[in-house]
Amino acid sequence: MTDYILTNIIISVLALLLIKTLKNAPARLGVFIAITALAAWFMPWHLLPEVSISEQPSSSTLFLAELSLTDPIFNLDDLPSALPTAQTNTPWYQTFTWWHLGLVAAAIGIYLFARKVHHYIQLVKQLNKEATRYNAHNLGNNYQVNTVNLGTPGITTGLFKPVIWLDETLITRSELDSVLLHEATHINQLDIFWIWFICLTENLFWWNPICMLLGAKARQQLELSCDERCFNQLNQRYQHDLASLTLETFTGAPKGSSYCSPVLNMAHTKHFNVLRVKMLNKEKVMKKRHIAMMVAAVSFTTIAAAQIVEKNPTTQSTQQTLNQSESASYSEQMTELLKIAANAKSEDKVELQKTADAIIAWYVERPFLSNAEEGKMRILSLTLVNHLLHKVGNHEAALSSYELWYKDSENAPHFTRNIKADTLLKLGQPELAAQEMETLKSELGEQITEGSLITGACNLIASKCWR
Repeated sequence: MTDYILTNIIISVLALLLIKTLKNAPARLGVFIAITALAAWFMPWHLLPEVSISEQPSSSTLFLAELSLTDPIFNLDDLPSALPTAQTNTPWYQTFTWWHLGLVAAAIGIYLFARKVHHYIQLVKQLNKEATRYNAHNLGNNYQVNTVNLGTPGITTGLFKPVIWLDETLITRSELDSVLLHEATHINQLDIFWIWFICLTENLFWWNPICMLLGAKARQQLELSCDERCFNQLNQRYQHDLASLTLETFTGAPKGSSYCSPVLNMAHTKHFNVLRVKMLNKEKVMKKRHIAMMVAAVSFTTIAAAQIVEKNPTTQSTQQTLNQSESASYSEQMTELLKIAANAKSEDKVELQKTADAIIAWYVERPFLSNAEEGKMRILSLTLVNHLLHKVGNHEAALSSYELWYKDSENAPHFTRNIKADTLLKLGQPELAAQEMETLKSELGEQITEGSLITGACNLIASKCWR
């Protein structure tokens, strides 16, 4: 998640610097820079360096094929590399991750965008009620033009059937042609689609001030780009009309419009309107240095993003490193256990009992490991002790060792109940053995199907209870 945020911050800051530096370049270039930076926030950069299909960890798998009611012993080589760890009830706030936070933020953003769409629909309905159709013969395209009491020179709405809305006072003013050309240029440049994308991004990333700043810059660049094209057709007349309308007569937003709304409004803040008029005095031509700056910016962004990914390894790599650092103590305990169990293959029952007692004493004194390694060490040592004690016929000690490893069966892995149930059967207590298997069935729940090994084991133990 850090990779995602840092990468997008670099892209956004660089885009803002480019827009400021390239102020003498065509404004359309600034539009695409701002839009690209906004679109980058939708890209999961933190997932791009390593895309892999996660495999089901063995710690969540119950190996029923290795269970037996008559021989609960496992071969050390056949055990999975990671065994079930203790399952505890963790408070919900401790399991709250970046993913959950992102879902909450996205849900709020969708709600905000839905409200903007609702307000937009209400605005259009209100305008339609009060509108009067106007025939604009000087427009080259057959766009619908309506007049209404707006409070601003003109706005454009509609994605696929665009409508130009003019303030009713413009009909008798000399600036009418400039306003019509301005709104028609917005439609021809498909700016209405860009303004909807900007609105969507601003609402989805409502928590992100950088996106808000980029959205404001994108809206400004859309207006500057439109002004440039209109100025190329009407020359000084358009500049004079723009100053007359936005600096004197109309200085506000249309009625019913709201912040971050998907409406193309000709009038903006007074400061920006002054800037628009001044910018028309400068010639905007794409030059080689503008292209060079763009290439340099893209190259810098690529290198910076690569460095961030390299310095912030993925969670999987971090976890692997952590496991490697923990394996030293695990290997040391494994060596001690194998050394103590050197005589486990002996046929001398006295020697086998001594070995089992030594393992139990070692287990009590050994330092505690962490997570999966602790669970694995418990299973290996318990399996070995039970093998030795069952071999010498000391079933009571085998049951006691199980209770020592897992007191009152608390946090015991599922399949260890098979070991306890088998021991209880050998002690002549089939009712308790059946109770253990029924507990295992209830813990596994829907994972148990008719005809499975556990179902058969329960039926077998139940039949012994009736004998």
